[in-house]
Amino acid sequence: MDLGELTEKAVRSIDRETEPLGKGDDGIVYLINEKVVLKLHRGIRRQGKAPYFYHGSSRDSAEHEFNIGMELYQHELQVPQFYGLFEPRRSSPLNCWGIFMERITGTCYKELPGWLKKEVRRQFKDQERLIIRLDYKQIDSYSDYNTLFDRQKRKLYLYDFVRWERSHGFRQK
Repeated sequence: MDLGELTEKAVRSIDRETEPLGKGDDGIVYLINEKVVLKLHRGIRRQGKAPYFYHGSSRDSAEHEFNIGMELYQHELQVPQFYGLFEPRRSSPLNCWGIFMERITGTCYKELPGWLKKEVRRQFKDQERLIIRLDYKQIDSYSDYNTLFDRQKRKLYLYDFVRWERSHGFRQK
């Protein structure tokens, strides 16, 4: 994927009226083309006592998630492929950092029939074992949250790693 082309397409096609594919506490996801999405990071501004509440700019947030996503993908976890970082443009509504990543066409857990939910939970437990081996604490990722199931491929995908941290040295205060 050519990051320059993806960036230009994002800047040309996304404005204040563009309907996002999804929104969350930490970012907004826009469709760039049939295979690529752009997740724009807000940076997390929550107050909290737990050490996993990430405080930082949209750049810190995007870089953090990008680095974790790349590592998970390189270790063959079921995550989208990450293509690169998006740097904000001052003269555009795209004024925060983001990540270009593979578009996953999937279904949310709650919309799946019971027999597929069983498959999702099994795949999630397999992924969980790999995540633990990589020494990550998977904050806010569960079989029914921050996952999509691709029915055609019969594959569960994990996404949204902005709150994940290394387990090593993790201390609850």
